[in-house]
Amino acid sequence: MKKVLFFLSLFVALLITSCYTPSPLYGTWSCKDQYQNDNSIKFLDTMEYLAKISNSAGIVESYSGKWAAIDNVLVFTDEETSKTRETEWDIRGAILYLTWDGKELQLYHTAK
Repeated sequence: MKKVLFFLSLFVALLITSCYTPSPLYGTWSCKDQYQNDNSIKFLDTMEYLAKISNSAGIVESYSGKWAAIDNVLVFTDEETSKTRETEWDIRGAILYLTWDGKELQLYHTAK
């Protein structure tokens, strides 16, 4: 009986882990814009993000909080202001395309 329970629990564990698919967003995405400002977003597997995005004046601002991907929409919730940003996103090759406060970003996957 113990052998049956052992193999049954092993089978269930393998089934659960084989169904897990990590998000393609995990890791660090970054790029310099046309004004040579660094923009980057780091997606953590804890559903948190760290972002450095240059604003319209070229000043790099830091953001952090929670993120969620719902189909092709990314939802960022800023932990300081509770502001929510929603944007469509797409990954083509190693480039993430999204919009941040009206600014079109093309970020390259640079690290996991």
